[in-house]
Amino acid sequence: MMEAHAFERDGEDMTVTNSYAPASPRSPRAPVAVSASAASSVRGSGRETNEDSFLVAGPLLAVADGVGGAAAGERASRLVVDTLRRLVPEDPADPEAALAAAVEQANRAVRAAAVDGAAGMGSTVVAALIGAGGVTVANAGDSRAYLWHDDALRRLTADDSIAADLAASGKISAADARRSPLRSILLRAVGVAEELEVRPERHHASPGDVLLLCSDGLWDGVDDETLALELAAGQPLPELAARLVALARAHGSHDDITIACALIG
Repeated sequence: MMEAHAFERDGEDMTVTNSYAPASPRSPRAPVAVSASAASSVRGSGRETNEDSFLVAGPLLAVADGVGGAAAGERASRLVVDTLRRLVPEDPADPEAALAAAVEQANRAVRAAAVDGAAGMGSTVVAALIGAGGVTVANAGDSRAYLWHDDALRRLTADDSIAADLAASGKISAADARRSPLRSILLRAVGVAEELEVRPERHHASPGDVLLLCSDGLWDGVDDETLALELAAGQPLPELAARLVALARAHGSHDDITIACALIG
């Protein structure tokens, strides 16, 4: 059972990669672990509840952004992180299989709850497990995972939205996708369909890297270039999370904003 860390909800040359980076080829299991972690979650302006949930439990981090309206969205996102906390072992022999099984079970749990009087509820999820094999990431929806590695920012996940799909096919530009109202229409999410296929990917990581998970409330207000500059500053993780939330607010994000981050040692 993992130790759960509880959080309350309420220069130098560098490279920025704006697009999704696929997983690295399999390599020998390198000994990496979490040496520090932090999280922050704030309610969106004008919202009655915060529909985001997060998890920072030893080597397991997750962010979930509920959909379906206030109480339903909050319940869905909480079901997702609670299921991950309960089912993902601390050091599984097969991290990809462990994350996939937990997310698929979360999908069933959210659908069962929707039948129980909360029709239309669902949630995004991005989850990461840090261990001997590097960083294994699973996602559904538009919550993202980033890795700061060798003075470069890599986005480890692709958004499951209509806008992102159009950009990937070359029908619109990445800049247009960022501004498009279609960015909020999701193609995949937890609890939306009876079956949810999850394909986690494992990425190489080294001591000194920073893993950052976030809901769309962050990246809606903070672009990848700005995020890279903040990560390059090397500030302690609690200050980094607070700074990013403030920047997102200043740049017009009105959604709930949630960040979970870890320094890899």
